[in-house]
Amino acid sequence: MDQPNGPWQTEEEPGSRRSPGLIAAAATAVVVLALVGGTTGYLLAGGSTGPASTGGPSDGPLSPSATTGSPQAASESPSPASVTPSARPTSTAPADGFRLPDVTGRDFEDVFRELRGRKLGVQVFFRSTGDSRRVERTEPRAGEIVWPGITVKLFVAGRPPEASVPGVVGLLCNEAGRIVAEHGLTPRYETGRTGTVWRQDPEPPGALRWNDQVRLFCAAESPSPSAP
Repeated sequence: MDQPNGPWQTEEEPGSRRSPGLIAAAATAVVVLALVGGTTGYLLAGGSTGPASTGGPSDGPLSPSATTGSPQAASESPSPASVTPSARPTSTAPADGFRLPDVTGRDFEDVFRELRGRKLGVQVFFRSTGDSRRVERTEPRAGEIVWPGITVKLFVAGRPPEASVPGVVGLLCNEAGRIVAEHGLTPRYETGRTGTVWRQDPEPPGALRWNDQVRLFCAAESPSPSAP
């Protein structure tokens, strides 16, 4: 039987020896592959080692600042110079404006006459029950600036009282409507507002309450009576 430590175990197989040229070629290949890999990674990351590309927008990735801006710019608040302040509201009250007096607790009809005398429009709102005539509140509120032509709303604690119906037949239509309104009633123009009133409904003395309607019939000429 052969001995396990015979001379044949120390000899190399034919062709198993590596020549120095082969080892050098392998080392060169490894270096080249490393260079190629590094260059490819750099290009994919957006780097450039040559002239700018002349391709279209899809030739390479956009930098973050080209789409959303730099993080610092996005987190900063605008400077005062770049902010346009909102315009302050300017008062539209004319020179003859005045502060609305406090009329709460007073008789609504006295207040109505007083405000109408100061050339204010007045609307009166009543409750459905009760006989109180006192003013609970106003819109606008007391102390606010009002001027001729502004409408003031009076809110009364009780229901509307009776109102007297004025006779306005023969008056110009607009003048008749003003007089009806001065009596706390609402004019309703059945045939327009041109000419004179030739008929009203109801006629005085009537039986109406505040804010009820008076129908006015106006015409350029009084209608002729129909032939029998």
